Amino acid sequence: MRASHGPEVTSPVIPSSARTVAGKRLQLLKEMLPSLERVAFLWNPDNASHPAQLAEPQAAAQVLGLALISIPARDSREFDRAFGTITVERINGFLMTADLHQLSIARILVGCDRQS
Repeated sequence: MRASHGPEVTSPVIPSSARTVAGKRLQLLKEMLPSLERVAFLWNPDNASHPAQLAEPQAAAQVLGLALISIPARDSREFDRAFGTITVERINGFLMTADLHQLSIARILVGCDRQS
């Protein structure tokens, strides 16, 4: 694949069994950051759909030669622990599910909800 104004990017093709939204996000992340090796996947174990969502990027990570670090977090207390794990594990990429509770906490942590 060649970007219109950049160098040619060569990356493994993800097989159809791992072609999911999460798998595609992981592939795009790898294309943008060729030195990517370790990716955190933040998910909520209290959300019934998340275990299946974890399987998708795990399959894609295997194809792409990446280590996917599963980081479950239910609440703000576990969020603190999760970000500690990201530091200790030397993560250089990050994905998360679209869990509303986690998204609200993430917005607070990165300062997106600050009042002007």
